[in-house]
Amino acid sequence: MKTSPISHWHQENFATLINATNYIRQYLENKLEGKALKPLPPDVILPTSALGRLCHIFNLTEFERDILLLCTALEIDPNLADLCAKLQGNPQLNYPTFALALATFPQASWCVLSPQNPLQCWRLIEIGTGLTLTQAPLRIEPNILSYLLGEVTFDRQLLGFVYPLPSYLEEIPLAPSQEAIAEQLVTIWSNISSSSPTLQLCGGELTAKYAIAKAVSVRLGFDLHVMSATVLSQTPNDIYQIKQRWEREALLNNSLLLLDCDEILLNEPKVTYLVSQFVENLQTPAIVCSEERLQTKHNHVISFDIPQLSYQEQIEIWATHLDTEVDGLKLEITKLVSQFNLSYKTIQAACQQLKTQKSKLKIEDSTHPTLHTEHLKKLWDF
Repeated sequence: MKTSPISHWHQENFATLINATNYIRQYLENKLEGKALKPLPPDVILPTSALGRLCHIFNLTEFERDILLLCTALEIDPNLADLCAKLQGNPQLNYPTFALALATFPQASWCVLSPQNPLQCWRLIEIGTGLTLTQAPLRIEPNILSYLLGEVTFDRQLLGFVYPLPSYLEEIPLAPSQEAIAEQLVTIWSNISSSSPTLQLCGGELTAKYAIAKAVSVRLGFDLHVMSATVLSQTPNDIYQIKQRWEREALLNNSLLLLDCDEILLNEPKVTYLVSQFVENLQTPAIVCSEERLQTKHNHVISFDIPQLSYQEQIEIWATHLDTEVDGLKLEITKLVSQFNLSYKTIQAACQQLKTQKSKLKIEDSTHPTLHTEHLKKLWDF
């Protein structure tokens, strides 16, 4: 069985990580032997590497970066545990600690002990139990380790809450009216340099809202994921944990959240409060889709009403799916469109049903096996 070749980026990325962790090991050995200590040269970490990007995304100081590298080095080279124990003068402390980092690395700062510090706030490391915070074992968070190794990751704690857009929705083309709205969303986010406002798509056709969100994510280079707002019925602490983990996921993998509120009633005060609190506190791009508009107190939400497909747009969808069969059915289709406002998926399914019925119903003229008006009449029972 052939294996996929390793890309040039993956080779450079792994080399960068190994060089950085080797330097940390050398630094610890020099500290133990009383030799001169030199900080990690800036050119060791390539800006395009996963390590370089992570340090930039979370604005890590050199000291915070070195702690992260120390935890990473232990995962790559378990023998580093003995070195940690010797430096801490205790064979049982054979793991990274804040005390070890504070006593070893340059530009040390006690700020790393704060829960608001990036290492803790963004869950880049895990802190075990210990007699004191400074002597508690430190470990790199598994998802972060995978990210640094260049693997495609998704936070396992978000599984069941957040999921990719269903594949069948990726094939739905936008009607001209929907295309215009998608372009407005792209323009809004493209012209804002700081935090992006939350955008809301309102209307009864869920498929259209999903299709617009997908188009926006593709054009802006986002990886689109969906979360049902029913998740927000959990405890405030659970909601906070989900929000934090999603924000980290969005920053690391340039992801866009589509918050689906179609299954909840936004006119209920408790529901409105939970959803609005989540949206207002979210620090990464998001699109809310709902039937009604979401009212928030502080964060500016820009809303768009998604209109139903126009008469001409529906006619064109029928024509696209029926192709050459449409000529003999123009009158019936016109009557149908005049009385019903159908979505893209409904028209698509109806056309598939018509073609299936074609082979089952008796055709008056067998020499012209085209869709007959009789087939279209079956749609009234579809």
